[in-house]
Amino acid sequence: MSGVVSVYELYLAGPASPIAYGRTARLSGVAPPSSSVMIHSSADGSLVTTANASASGAFSVTLPGAPGQYFAAAGERTSAAVRVAVTPRVAVRARRSGRRVVVTVGTTPAQAGAAVVVERSRRGGWARVAGGRLNARSRATFRTALARGTQIRARLVRGVGGYSPAASGTIHVR
Repeated sequence: MSGVVSVYELYLAGPASPIAYGRTARLSGVAPPSSSVMIHSSADGSLVTTANASASGAFSVTLPGAPGQYFAAAGERTSAAVRVAVTPRVAVRARRSGRRVVVTVGTTPAQAGAAVVVERSRRGGWARVAGGRLNARSRATFRTALARGTQIRARLVRGVGGYSPAASGTIHVR
């Protein structure tokens, strides 16, 4: 049996999966024991925060939940960059207007210009009902024919400003 063992003098790890908008991101790692560790933004190299490694070398920091890439520096050592992925909140509402249903989609933070789709639950999956782009206020409105009781959701196909794709919770058409 053979394998590869990687050894790092400075290691940084980020969240394993995207975090929800409004939450914080925890970065942790290992550095030379009792060293001062600086966390920098990969975008421009600016200092974001600092931490002190313990006697065992462990350190962790908490950052506001903003999408980006970060690296750690301790003395002459730098870590590989880690990505913090953030999903925006996607809200969906539906109301009847005659024989049609008016579906309104919005996001927080604003994702103006991003593609969104409205989907209905179908045979264990999701089928597209309508789609378009969010306006300058990060809203989109669709008029469609849906039966009462249909389960729908809205999905942000691709976020803007570094944000990840996201989906709303499901709602039932009344």
